[in-house]
Amino acid sequence: MPYPRPFVHLVAEGHFGATSTSVVDIWRCTFNFATNSGTTYSPASLLSFATTAASAFSTFHAATALKAGSACFLDSVSAATIGTDGLYVGGGAQATQRYTLTTPLAGNGSSSTPWSQAICFTTRTAILRGPGHAGRWYWPATGLGVGATTGILAQATQDSLVTIGVALVQGLNQAANSAFGSGHAMTVMSKIGAGVAAPVVRIEVGARVDSQERRESKIPEAYRGAPVPGVTRAVDERDELVTRLIKEAIGDDLDDVN
Repeated sequence: MPYPRPFVHLVAEGHFGATSTSVVDIWRCTFNFATNSGTTYSPASLLSFATTAASAFSTFHAATALKAGSACFLDSVSAATIGTDGLYVGGGAQATQRYTLTTPLAGNGSSSTPWSQAICFTTRTAILRGPGHAGRWYWPATGLGVGATTGILAQATQDSLVTIGVALVQGLNQAANSAFGSGHAMTVMSKIGAGVAAPVVRIEVGARVDSQERRESKIPEAYRGAPVPGVTRAVDERDELVTRLIKEAIGDDLDDVN
């Protein structure tokens, strides 16, 4: 089913690495913005939105409460128009508008946890259940710790995260209204049924930290190990069996093969 109206797809883009220019892996967070009125989004207005939104994202990313981490950088913000069919309006003819920070911005705190660690900010709408009732974004939080004996965030930490989450939504809404006109807001979009476009009215943060495993997809795995003393006979028997099976299969003398 179609979306009820076109909307703007906003993306915060960043990377993980030792420095602002060392890109080991990447991360993204996406947000949607819509209005009840019929608005045409021009390339200039989309770029203006991305540019202004970068300021709100920068404040959020550098927040002490969030602790995105010193190895987590905010690089750029992009914006594009999505049609009621869920595709980019104009297809390949529409260029994504992107504002790139002059210098990638590092997050607060030391990156002491896996790059996959994130805080889930849940976006609630006035719809209590069903399509369009909630959305979420997962922002990196590689420097954020939990209680040593509880394994969860302290309530004060949750409250601080909610505060900066609400401030981000307000800042992005203001940027959208400045670029496109009044009436725009962060919106949960759904294609289920007749389609739903519901503005975000509440932000929530749970007590447990979350993860996004794809943010480690470019990190190569590298195992290290050591043999267990006293049980090497099992390995010898395996090798003897393999050698015998090969000799039987090819009918050759492998006695001199190491």
